[in-house]
Amino acid sequence: MPPASDDDTVDPGVSKGGAGPTGLQALNAGAIVVAALYFGRDLLVPLVLAVLLAFVLAPLVVLLQRTRMGKAPSVLVAVALAFAAILGIGAIVGRQATTLAESLPAYQATIQDKVKSLTVGTEAIGRIGGAVQSLLTGVPAGESAGAAPAVEGPARDAAAPSALGVVRTVVAPLFGPLATLGVVVVFTVFVLLSREDLRDRVVRLVGRQDLHRTILAMNDAAGRLSRYFLFQLALNTAFGVFIAAGLWGVGLPNPVLWGILAALMRFVPYIGSVIAVVPPVLLALAVAPGWSLAVVVLGLFLLGDLLMGQVVEPLLYGHSTGLSPIAVVLSAAFWTFMWGPV
Repeated sequence: MPPASDDDTVDPGVSKGGAGPTGLQALNAGAIVVAALYFGRDLLVPLVLAVLLAFVLAPLVVLLQRTRMGKAPSVLVAVALAFAAILGIGAIVGRQATTLAESLPAYQATIQDKVKSLTVGTEAIGRIGGAVQSLLTGVPAGESAGAAPAVEGPARDAAAPSALGVVRTVVAPLFGPLATLGVVVVFTVFVLLSREDLRDRVVRLVGRQDLHRTILAMNDAAGRLSRYFLFQLALNTAFGVFIAAGLWGVGLPNPVLWGILAALMRFVPYIGSVIAVVPPVLLALAVAPGWSLAVVVLGLFLLGDLLMGQVVEPLLYGHSTGLSPIAVVLSAAFWTFMWGPV
């Protein structure tokens, strides 16, 4: 048998025949893509938000076009309605938050009573612990090392803030979100105006061999994504309405605020409902003299979350979108890690 020549040896880092990347090359490419997604999030997040809004608004644009409204007017009307709703929700949240802040001093007595009841229990536990320690060490429970006197720092009169400083403090944090909102509006309009052209360009890139099947596949994928986002928006809205109605029924102040918070927090995977339930439970503790209202509020959130998560969502997502639940969970976890709640 003749000895193997140099041409017969195969480099383990290169696939046989030169076809396809090796595992190391694919890993390097994936790391580069993930790093680009992470460090480019300031530019990519508005673009992705615009694409998501375009998927949600596409059915509305098609419906407006069927009323013999032109394409550009249909897009502008749909985008204007969407962002008017978003700004309206923001205004309602701001007004409700202001009302809540004005009402908090009225709940001070109830909060002090609950803290006092907890303090009495803590003091009883502390006295029992001190008695046990005195029995073990022989030192009276009341004795302790002398504490160093507190040294007060020099009093300084804080300068009164100027009007320009107040305006800068209030307005400056709004520049970033407003700029992002403007970019999202522009991107959404252009994506909706050129969605067919974008689809055709992608088809020419990836589906030259079978244009018909590629177009059908892309239309099916776009329809599934639109239905998924619409169902998620509708379900979260229904959850918020359920929570707001229940809290209004039990007499908790500002139920609309907590309903909107519950609907928004359900977009955050896994911990959204946990975050949403904390403020209304704390408010229930501050409003009612007993503990029953807080228990009812907690039970309302648990009931709504169980119904949505275990009954409604699996039925709608499984039968209407055809998406794998594992794919949804993994995708949500990955993108939450990359870009946060957005």
